[in-house]
Amino acid sequence: MASTWEEIFSDSLSLAGILGQGQIIDAAMLDSAKVRAKNLLDELDGEGIALPVFSTDVEFDTVSGQNKYVLGTGSDTSPANAIRPETIIDGEIEIQPGAQPVYLPLTEGTFPQYRKYISVPNNPGQPWNYYLNPGWPQADLYVWPTPNQVWKLRFTCKLKWVDTLGLDPTVSVYSDAALPSGFTNAFTNMLAYKLATWRRLGTEELKNASTQGKFVMATYTWRQNYALRKVANAPTAFPWNIIRAGMNP
Repeated sequence: MASTWEEIFSDSLSLAGILGQGQIIDAAMLDSAKVRAKNLLDELDGEGIALPVFSTDVEFDTVSGQNKYVLGTGSDTSPANAIRPETIIDGEIEIQPGAQPVYLPLTEGTFPQYRKYISVPNNPGQPWNYYLNPGWPQADLYVWPTPNQVWKLRFTCKLKWVDTLGLDPTVSVYSDAALPSGFTNAFTNMLAYKLATWRRLGTEELKNASTQGKFVMATYTWRQNYALRKVANAPTAFPWNIIRAGMNP
């Protein structure tokens, strides 16, 4: 059964020792919980710790002679503009359309690498490299070589946490938090630790619970990436290696 953000906030405030038993959460407490929940979601994005339902696909057709495409919010209504990813996990190009299309993988490069290519003349053709410049609120996606015709591209992307949780917790605290099964307690403990440190209360047990929550999430993320990328060498059991391996590149 899903919990509302207000229930999660109340539970976190109670665990942190800020909200007493039977006490009704007031506006100031609620505002503090919302701010720190938003910061926590941002930290999880920054550390690359992903949700189980942590990726989505965006497909669009290239335009002949155009090597730059915008991802994210804005006035552009093309399919390429549908989402603004945190990272791109992998990309593919359709080389044989039909009832059973054939896709080939695209090779990922860094945006600094691409800037070196800009001044290098290239014969337009089938793109085989892509480069993401993760700007905000829009991200720029470049393909190389420059498309010589319409090609269908498909990218599997990692979204921001708040984009996958339903309504933003800072907008509607009484909406359901679409946290996956097993993540509610982990998130609640991590938020409680943040709230307790804000009030400078005893936090050792909460720190341990928060660390364990992050370990659970990072372990799941590593497993997802291991399955997707077929990593040759699994990381060791040390938590810092698990977290490092769990980061989306």
